[in-house]
Amino acid sequence: MPGRQKNVQLDQDEQPKKRRGRPAKKPVESVAEPVNDKEFVEPEKVIEYADAPQATADAQPKASARKPYPSIDERIAAVDRQIAHLIELNESRQALIAKTEAALYERKNALEKSKAALVSAAEKKEMLIAQKNKPPKPVKPKLSPEQRAEARRAGLEKARAARAAIAAAKKEEKERVEELVELLKASGKSMEELIDELKNK
Repeated sequence: MPGRQKNVQLDQDEQPKKRRGRPAKKPVESVAEPVNDKEFVEPEKVIEYADAPQATADAQPKASARKPYPSIDERIAAVDRQIAHLIELNESRQALIAKTEAALYERKNALEKSKAALVSAAEKKEMLIAQKNKPPKPVKPKLSPEQRAEARRAGLEKARAARAAIAAAKKEEKERVEELVELLKASGKSMEELIDELKNK
């Protein structure tokens, strides 16, 4: 029929033209299933770490074995070791004390010497100050050769007179002793008896 053919021709013209190459994929419609909020429960997310130890059936807490109490011999040996250590410690400390005392004694002696040196230095300073403040000695006039010879002769005569006076005194004393001895012999008494009589007077 002519009317029918015209409609078919129009339908064919309205259809999209096919492209050459791959056939076009038909879009897939996703049909969402109805979800019942009351019945659906989202599972909990478990986060696993690489360093986290994996729980195994063998990982069970082990019961720690109790350390046995030491015997009497072991305790005695421990006390012996302690005694030996304390003896050695006391000896070392005693030696250290002796060394310290020796060093202290040396330092005390050094302190006493330095104190004496300080006193001596102070006295020397005072002596030097006194010498500095001392008035200068008067300058003696120079003597001529004749004057020096005369002074030398006068000194020699003075020394000779002094020696003569000493010799005369010794001679007189000797004569008195001899006289006393003669009187003692004449009296017929001993020296001890005479001394006793002199003490009793």
